[in-house]
Amino acid sequence: LIRTFFFHFISQVVGVAVAAVEANESVGCQTLCPLSYAPICATDDSGNTQTFPNECALQTENCLKKSTFQKTTDGPCP
Repeated sequence: LIRTFFFHFISQVVGVAVAAVEANESVGCQTLCPLSYAPICATDDSGNTQTFPNECALQTENCLKKSTFQKTTDGPCP
């Protein structure tokens, strides 16, 4: 009985861990960026501008939201 319980418990833990890894890989986005503040201004395909705290944040935004921002200048947007 203890072996069965232990096996079932381990199977559940492994299943949850595999599901979490698969979900993260399906996104495949870098989500940890340095806290350094080096603002950049970026523009997307629609002409919208946005200030990002650094280039990593811009890349993360594009990946997570499937946006198309490209760096236009150093510093915040006007």
